Amino acid sequence: MSKLKFKFKKTIKLAEFVHADLEYHEELSTDIIVSFKEEIKRLISLLPEEPEKIWKSDREIAEETEEEEDSDVPSIEEGALTTTDIESEEEPEEKLPKEKTKTDELKALFRKIAAATHPDKLVARGYSKEEITRKTKIFKKAKKAFDSNNWYILYIIAADLGIELPDPSEQQLEWLEEDIAAVRAQIAHICNLTAMHWHSATTENKWNVIKYYFEQVFGLEYPFDLYSCTDA
Repeated sequence: MSKLKFKFKKTIKLAEFVHADLEYHEELSTDIIVSFKEEIKRLISLLPEEPEKIWKSDREIAEETEEEEDSDVPSIEEGALTTTDIESEEEPEEKLPKEKTKTDELKALFRKIAAATHPDKLVARGYSKEEITRKTKIFKKAKKAFDSNNWYILYIIAADLGIELPDPSEQQLEWLEEDIAAVRAQIAHICNLTAMHWHSATTENKWNVIKYYFEQVFGLEYPFDLYSCTDA
């Protein structure tokens, strides 16, 4: 195995790890944000007078949550690539640059994945309803990765589908390293959410987080102790 292939294989494993870590933090933060939101509502309900701006809490807390939209599957004609694009395995020779860009690679991978997973194609080939449902989920994931220029996700999907992939290149290694850095930044952002600080804090520090939140979001000092509800 060449030095490049070995490094690529090692970096792929690291990318798999950080993506799994991101999924863990996203799942964990979802439950924690719900708990934090419920605690804020509880504390608001204990106030003798509830300032009108307090009711911005739902919106303010929601801003810390990223909701994914599961859009309908576009037809082949409505998608990022046309039917001709999907059926064509290679671009015209005169359009092929000596060194493919990331966009070229993304299109090539997505074209191959779409050819194997787009529901229109599967129906035409007589696949079962269950298989169409399973592969449609794969197509949606690939479409989302394509739209967000995520080469790593497309590469992994193609590999799982048994699609023949080109030998690793220095470019691909660079894209992997960029993806790893971006995912780590997402994890750091999640860990820095107020709700996450609140969750991991001691009882005393939870109170400090709550006080800071009320001051920053509502512009007021919370008048009671966090749990005893007596004057601070």
